[in-house]
Amino acid sequence: MKYKPKKIQTWSYSIEGNDEASALSFDFTYIKNSYLTPEENKKHPRHIPDSMHEILIEKSYDQLVAHAYEKKSRLAFMVLGCDLMLFASRMTEELKRTILKYSDWEYEKHQFKNSKDRKERKKFLDDFRNKIKNYDGTKVVRVPFYTVNRVIDEKREKEDTTPIWRKNIDYSIREL
Repeated sequence: MKYKPKKIQTWSYSIEGNDEASALSFDFTYIKNSYLTPEENKKHPRHIPDSMHEILIEKSYDQLVAHAYEKKSRLAFMVLGCDLMLFASRMTEELKRTILKYSDWEYEKHQFKNSKDRKERKKFLDDFRNKIKNYDGTKVVRVPFYTVNRVIDEKREKEDTTPIWRKNIDYSIREL
């Protein structure tokens, strides 16, 4: 079962600040959870304990990476990187190089019309790339996560009535 939103919306230029990232994360979770044994599924019907995520990722690692390639989306590799770091899971050097390649600012810098958006996205990408470069799989690493509700609440606090929706980024894989 794959989740696909009808219309992709972007509310933040953080790595996972859009519907496409949410759909990819759902896909990766679905793949990972498909490796639960019937006994494990019965034991944890509603919530999988954190201690099991690394085991499930290890079991499903090849399928997770294959899914990222299948999507032909740079974002798929970025979301996979976020998920692996969130659970202190293994990341091969080859996958790390691929994630760094597809998160390069060169792919995106010409997609933004104003300097504020360009600066915000570059900040998020630089932070993500530094975390990937330094990631060794020994501890949990989190990237900033902005849900649509968080963005709405922050705008409400500031009494900012401008729309929250941002220009979507083209994540298609192409050569630079």
